[in-house]
Amino acid sequence: MRFSVLSTLKEALNLWVRHLAILIPAAFVIALPTHIFGLLDYIFDADPLHPAGLIILGNIAAPILRIISEGVGIAAVLNILFRGANENRSNAIQQGINDYALSLMGVDIWLGLIAMVLFVPVFALIFVFRGSPLWGLLVVALAVIFLKYALAKPLVVAENMKAWPALAASWQMTRSRFGYVLGCYLIFGVIEGLLQYGINFLHASIAILWPITFSVDVIDTYPIIIAWVMYLRFRAGEETLPVVEVEPVLS
Repeated sequence: MRFSVLSTLKEALNLWVRHLAILIPAAFVIALPTHIFGLLDYIFDADPLHPAGLIILGNIAAPILRIISEGVGIAAVLNILFRGANENRSNAIQQGINDYALSLMGVDIWLGLIAMVLFVPVFALIFVFRGSPLWGLLVVALAVIFLKYALAKPLVVAENMKAWPALAASWQMTRSRFGYVLGCYLIFGVIEGLLQYGINFLHASIAILWPITFSVDVIDTYPIIIAWVMYLRFRAGEETLPVVEVEPVLS
């Protein structure tokens, strides 16, 4: 099977458009903690007497709630994709959340821990050698990790894996097709960057900004659709993929 970046993005776009009815509420759930804490930051910044403890608490709570909301939203989306158009959407959403949300949260937690492990030595090098260009090393390392583990969440749902086995399988699956994965997300990143530039251009009008900001939240669900399409193509067309023993998820 041919691994074409453009055909993958086109197929992902078709899926994304067809499933907007679920992607819009999923995007709202995923982005809700970010917008709530962003609003609180705006309110507290306007008040010079704001309690510092609440800011610290918010900085701790925001990523935790983001992991939870993302796990719930992506579990619903991926299970609908996995079950197909013939499955009742309400049942698919509920089952996806019940069966996969915790494992998907685990994927994000593991990725956060891996990023922290990378951050500590790079930060130490920057502190010792006063070399700000070393930040580029950290950015590259984090990008590689994201790309190598891009298939972990589809694996959780499609093959009923827990977080760490899904991460390990994704690392193996992308070993011989890293350029393909990189191309898919690189082109999407350029498009998203242009959209973000347009939002910043309209930043002067709050009335216009909020709906456009939410539209970008919906667009931010597109990467998981890309990951799903890549997973399907890997499983359908790569003979050298690792064989994964999983329990059947369909009765």
